Amino acid sequence: MITSKHFVFIHFPRTGGRFIRQMFNLFAPRKWETELLGEHMHVSDIPSTHQHLPRFGFVRNPYDWYVSWYFFHMNVWRNEIFNEISDNGNRDFKSTLINGFEMDYGKFFKDAFDTEKYSSVGGYTAFLLAMFGDESENVRLGRFENLRNDFLSIISDITELPTLLKYGVNWYPKVNKSPHHHYSEYYDDELREIVAEKDKMMFDRFGYVFEDGNAK
Repeated sequence: MITSKHFVFIHFPRTGGRFIRQMFNLFAPRKWETELLGEHMHVSDIPSTHQHLPRFGFVRNPYDWYVSWYFFHMNVWRNEIFNEISDNGNRDFKSTLINGFEMDYGKFFKDAFDTEKYSSVGGYTAFLLAMFGDESENVRLGRFENLRNDFLSIISDITELPTLLKYGVNWYPKVNKSPHHHYSEYYDDELREIVAEKDKMMFDRFGYVFEDGNAK
């Protein structure tokens, strides 16, 4: 989470948050008083001094997000949730996801996720609801797939957009990219349908679809 005089940025994992952080570190004016409070804090963690400010974050196609999340944790850094559902990295992509859909979300998210209200969701959508909760409608959510343009659009809607920040966002290289092929290569029909069901809320809200990386 990053706070400032004008807004609060909530960093949902694997949606370009490291890039956004670099933009603030390198190109944001000092008078904005930006401050990094933590990596993946929830909306409920926003300090009382900043609760009145606009909030924004980013979302990503669930099919793509799972692949990025899996390979990041396999190759870079593993957290408690990943270790449990992947059997400490010994499960393949499909079995890790299926195990994740069946996990006890209350164990990891505690009061941040209403397991009864959202009993039909899982995985990505459960993570997002745990982070944003019922406040998700009050958080402006850009798309990872259009990260640079959406970021600039969100900032310019909140406050005056500095020329240096605009330059940095347009020209700075990608950050923290996990190594993997196009996400479509990791799904069979069964897993594709499971994700469509568990993340239906996200597909309906943002219009994401499954795309074949080999399609011309």
